[in-house]
Amino acid sequence: MSIGGKPGDKMPEFTFITDTIHHVSSPNFYRHGAGRTEQEFADDLVQEFQDKVAELGGPDHVAGLFAEPIMGAGGVIMPPADHLQRIAAYCHEHGILYVSDEVGPYFLERLETLTDLPMVGDGRGSHLMVCVDFVADSDTGRRYDDGVDVGKWVANEAEARGLIVRPVGDRNVMSPSLVITKDEVDSVVSILREAILEARRGLEDAGHH
Repeated sequence: MSIGGKPGDKMPEFTFITDTIHHVSSPNFYRHGAGRTEQEFADDLVQEFQDKVAELGGPDHVAGLFAEPIMGAGGVIMPPADHLQRIAAYCHEHGILYVSDEVGPYFLERLETLTDLPMVGDGRGSHLMVCVDFVADSDTGRRYDDGVDVGKWVANEAEARGLIVRPVGDRNVMSPSLVITKDEVDSVVSILREAILEARRGLEDAGHH
């Protein structure tokens, strides 16, 4: 748990390592890439990592890098452009241990059709690990106010229609069975579309815009 970056996971009953674990910036291009192309954002992240290695005294002072190709609990964050490939290559070249978790294109393709809804800011993921990011205004990316828990609003509507999704703040994360069919994918996306539309109506009636 010491290696994680979520404050909520740091329970006061436990002692965590803080002096030898270091973090770099989130690779969430949708949230942090403003004003840059995806490649420029990736370039900046690679440079940040190399600068961090230098700050720590060079490769000989870095035991290893723990990377997450797709950050699930973080909101299904996809690495931008060639970001992780270049960092992995740097680690291999300089003798730094590179540890990486390994997680259908059709699912993501269908999920991206939801971005025509004004409440959907982003649909992202890879294969069968995907996420829908909800916003108050898809044109500007403006989020709902803290505490609205919009992901839960959508999840409740989805569950009422027979679909279980995982609400994580202002997102819904989905990792369906590996044996899911295309027809079932279509059903998931159709139900989720209905749930989003109904949740938006409910949010507006509750004064959340």
